[in-house]
Amino acid sequence: MVRFLSHHELENLYYIYGKYEDAYQTLLERKEDHVREETQRQLEEQMEMVKKQQRQILASLT
Repeated sequence: MVRFLSHHELENLYYIYGKYEDAYQTLLERKEDHVREETQRQLEEQMEMVKKQQRQILASLT
């Protein structure tokens, strides 16, 4: 048996869907921010390692 939704029920569904869509987009943005922060942190760590190696090479040459 098929029951069609009333106009009010459809509005509620669209409203709820919109809320979930907004929440999902917010989570995606936060995830992307976190990934960017994590990548930035890794790059900074790698740069520090390179600087340390450069100092060691310079120290061994002098």
